[in-house]
Parts: sequence; structure tokens; C-alpha cells
Amino acid sequence: MPDCKFKKFFNEKNYEKAYQSYLKSYTTHPEKHEKYESWLEEVNEIYNNLDKYTEKELLHKTNVAANMRYHFLVLSLGTLTLIKNPDSLESVYLMTKYTLDVKDIDNALYFSDRMFEFQLPENPYKYYMLMAEILLEKCPDYHKKPKLFEKTKQEIFKYINNAIEHEPNNILNYFKLSDYYYLDYPNINPEKLIEIYNKMISIDPDTGYLYSYRARVKEEIEDIKGAIADYKKAIKLGDVDSFEELGMLYFNNKMYDEFFEPFEKAIKELPTIDIFWLKYIIEKNTNENNYPKFEKLLNGYLIKYPKDLRIYQMLAYVKCQMKEFQQAIKYTNYILKHCKDNDEIKIDALFRKGFYYDLLKKDKLAIKYYDEFFKTFEKEIKELSSIEIYWLKNIIEKNKNENNYPKFEKLLNSYLIKHPKNLRIYQMITFVKCQMKEFQQAIKYTNYILKHCHCKDDDDIKFYALTLARKAYCYDILKKYKLAIRYYDKVIELCPDNPLAYLNKSRLLFLMHKIEEGLTLAQKAVKIAPEDPTAFINLAWIEMNIGKLKKALKHLDKATELDKNNPDGYKLKTSLYYTLKDYEKALQNAAPAIKNALKEDLPDLYYLRSLIYKNLGDEEKSKGDYEKTFELKPDFDIKKANMELKLTKKQKY
Repeated sequence: MPDCKFKKFFNEKNYEKAYQSYLKSYTTHPEKHEKYESWLEEVNEIYNNLDKYTEKELLHKTNVAANMRYHFLVLSLGTLTLIKNPDSLESVYLMTKYTLDVKDIDNALYFSDRMFEFQLPENPYKYYMLMAEILLEKCPDYHKKPKLFEKTKQEIFKYINNAIEHEPNNILNYFKLSDYYYLDYPNINPEKLIEIYNKMISIDPDTGYLYSYRARVKEEIEDIKGAIADYKKAIKLGDVDSFEELGMLYFNNKMYDEFFEPFEKAIKELPTIDIFWLKYIIEKNTNENNYPKFEKLLNGYLIKYPKDLRIYQMLAYVKCQMKEFQQAIKYTNYILKHCKDNDEIKIDALFRKGFYYDLLKKDKLAIKYYDEFFKTFEKEIKELSSIEIYWLKNIIEKNKNENNYPKFEKLLNSYLIKHPKNLRIYQMITFVKCQMKEFQQAIKYTNYILKHCHCKDDDDIKFYALTLARKAYCYDILKKYKLAIRYYDKVIELCPDNPLAYLNKSRLLFLMHKIEEGLTLAQKAVKIAPEDPTAFINLAWIEMNIGKLKKALKHLDKATELDKNNPDGYKLKTSLYYTLKDYEKALQNAAPAIKNALKEDLPDLYYLRSLIYKNLGDEEKSKGDYEKTFELKPDFDIKKANMELKLTKKQKY
């Protein structure tokens, strides 16, 4: 990058000395000189024979160098052009554009300042637009400086409007204008955006993706009919991505009958299909009636892509959700037979196969494939320069076998040797430490993350908030409630729409006998996340404990309606009906609670059902469940179970 001497001479318009200082900065550093030796010779040849080159030729060479991202050549050739012609606005424009392209915003701003010192042509459109682009890139750095941020925004708006004034029918102007309004995320003005997309469509009514853009905004303001119409128009005009977008809209609005139609149509009509979106939807799905339809859809994919192992992977997942574990194993066997040794999908299939045998309670086979998974993974870490950590995060969070966590910890520590500054690895270790009930160690890792994490964008903020939430959860478990609340408050401050922070804080406030505060927060969590069963379960738990049993039952019915596989809802309903002495209904809810429960919750549930059977007069079944309780947990504490009969477990992050 230009040094201070270069900038000094450049400001003074002494381009000869600017060039010499820039050249010297490379010739006096051996590592730079070696890297740019051939280019140094080239630019020196041009400098020594400058009279032979026209300005047009020099600008062409500068442009070629910019397209090839040859940093040294761009700035040196640009400066040589200015030696040739000190009034070459185009040269400074190219230097500005290049530094923006390589995200060197400070120098892009420097050169843009110089650019506006020249006499601009009659139509200065491209210069205004370039300035707007630089400032748009600059803005994310100023979220912590609101006053400076607002000033920059005003400048952006000014330059975009200047560009529009000179070329009112140039669609690029309106793209930049939409970028400007998106700077206010998440407080975007949807009416303004729709107005912009309307203008773009009036300029170019036959471009499909413009309708898709407008549809997304309409989704945000819950104009579902309008969004559907726009997506369908986009598809008609050939925007293939809108198949996916329309399907997602249907799915998110629980329009399941309509959801499958665009994807089935896409399979039939499109030459190629991106399947990554489908994995996301399938894993997000909570409606068990959809899984047979997903299976049918995936089999349609297989006809088109019979060798795509990712489809077999998704079919295995779907079969698992349908409780057809043997079929799921068959699909993993196919993957293992046909995948390459170093393929990530092989490692994934080994873990899944262990997981499916785990669900079938075939412990020896489960351990066999888990061990093979770890052995293969350890080899992968040694041989590969980098590994996709998001995939590993997914694997770790799916794991239900507590014996695997120390092995995951070992894997993650191996990662750290290669990537000692990767905070995502530290975050996964905190999760593993929580599962191993080593909460003080987990807190140490969260402290490291919080110290080194810089919130530059939305993803960073979410990551930071998740770390705060996990630290709060650790203090929660350790019964340091005041500290836990302090960190839940920080999560709420950063992410005011995070329902988990509200519901966990509400539970703690209740335990600290701040009943009204706890109830208010639990109600707020339900308002924020009306489709989250956990929020309703937490609210019901508080209501049960203050004697509002009818309200609690209503909210538990809503929770089990939203997620038929959530054991906590059924567990609380079982407890509630037991309290009401409606033992038949208590028994009805005990079955799905036990069916879907985590291993650690099973002893409590079997004990509760033994009490239900006892009250129904079925001594044999009562005795069987009582014995099962102590078989699962020999040190089961009956007194504690009786005290905590109505309590639901804390929500994990």
C-alpha cells in the first residue's frame, strides 16, 4: 500500500517523486523485490521510455493489471500515467476503483478525494456511483459510532441521488439505493424498498429476479399473497432460484400442501437443481406428516442424480425421523460403499451409522462405528490443511452418546493446534464441556471468546450473543443466579428478539421468588416466538407453580401441537394431569414423553408413570416402572423426584 512519502508527493501533484518513492519501497525490501522483480523491470522500462507510450496505452495497461489484481502494477502504472498527463482523471479513477475492489477502503477513500479535485466531465455518473460504493463498504465499520455512521449515510444518499439525476433509467442506481436502505438493518423501511423495486421493474419488466427481490420484502411485511404472486412471476420469467424461494415461503408459513409443488416442478423442468436448500428445510421440519413427502421428493432427485451421495444422506436422515432405522442404515451403507476415502460424507456416514445403532439400542455396533468415525477423523486432521468446522458442529450437536464427548474434546484440541485463533472451535469446546458437566471449564472458554471476539457484522454479534448465553447457562446450572441473569441481560441487549434469553431469565426470576417479573418475561418470550414450543412450556411451568393450572394446560396443548416430538411438553402435561388426579390422561401423555425423552430424563418419567399406575390400581405395571427407574439410575433420589415433579429442565444453548 502507498506509504506516507508517496501520499505526500501525490498530494502535491509531484507524480515523478511519488513514483520514485513507491518504487523505492519495493527495491529496498528484499522480500518485496524478489516477489515483484519482473514487474519492477517492466514498469522501469515504461518509465524510461515514457514518450513512446500514449495515455490510452498506459490506461489500458493499468486496467489489465487491475483486472488481474496485480497491486504493484496498478498503482505504479497509474502514477506513470499521471506523469505523462497530470490531468488524467481516468488514471485516478482506476486507482480508486482497484483499491475498492480489493477492499482497501482507506486507500480507496484517499484516491477518491484526489479524484474529486479534478474537473469532472459533463456526465460524472460513474464517479458519483464509485464514491457511493466506497462509502457503502465503509459503513459497517461505524455501527459503534452512530453520529459518524449517520454522516456517512447522508453522503451515500447524496452521491446516489447525483448518479440518478444524470442517469435516471440506469437500474444499477436503484440497486445501490436498496443497499443504502439495507444499512438500517434490522430496522429497514420496507415501503421504501418496495418503491425502489417497483421503479426497477418499470425500467426492466422482463427480468425475473427483480420480482424475487420484491417478493422477499413482501414476505417481511407478511404480504404473503403478494410475495407468492411475485415469486410465480419470477419463475415464469426464468428465475430458477425462485423455485427454492417460493418453496421456502410455503414451508415457513406451514402451507405444506403447496410447499412440495414448486420443488417437484423444478425436478421435472430444470436441467440442474441445487440441493443444499433441501437439507436445510428437512432438518428444520418438525411436522412428521411431511417426512413421507420428503422421501418421495428425494426419490425424484435420485432419478435425476442417481450417484449423488448427498441425496442418500438426506434419505437416511428422513428414514431416521420416520423411526425406520434399518432403512436409514441401508442408505449409510450405500454411502460408505461408494464414497472416496477422504470424503467428508464418509466420516458423516460413519457417525450416522453409529447413531442409528445407538437408537436401536445395539450398543456394541454403535460403539464400533463411533470408534471408526473418530479414528478416520483423527487421520483427516493430520493430513488436511483445513477442515470444515460447521459440519463438525452439526455432528457434535446431534450426538446423544455421552461417551463420545471426551473424544470430541480431543478432536477439537487437535483443531486448535492448526487453528489456534479460530473462535468457532473454542465455542464448540464450551458446548462439549457443558455436556460433560464441566461448567467452570466451559466458562473459561467463553471468557476467551468474549475477550477476542470483535463484533464487525450481524454474524459476529450473533456469535458473541450465543457465547454470552452459554456463559449465562453455565452460571444457571451452577446456581449462581444473579451472575446468570447478568449475562442473560447482555444477550437481550444485543438480541432483543432472542426468546431463550427471556424464558431462561424468567425461570430464574421465579426461582428467586420474583414471581410477577418471571411471569411477565415468560409471556414476552411467547409473544416474541409464537411458534416456539419451548416458550409455551416455560410459561406453563411457571403457571403450574403459581396454581394457574387451566392456563398452563392450554399452553402445554399449544406446545405439543407445535412439536409432537418434544418430550418436555408431554412430561409437564403428565405431571399436571397427575396433580389434577386425572390419571387416565396422565397415562396418555406419559407414553409420548417416554418415547421421545433424553436418556437422563427417563428415570424421572418411569418413576412418575409408576405412581400413575399405582393410583389406577395396576400394581404389576407400577412395580415394573419402579424397577425400571432404578435399573436406569441405581442412585435415583425419590425425595428429590417428588419435589421436582413439576419442573422442566433448563433450556440449553
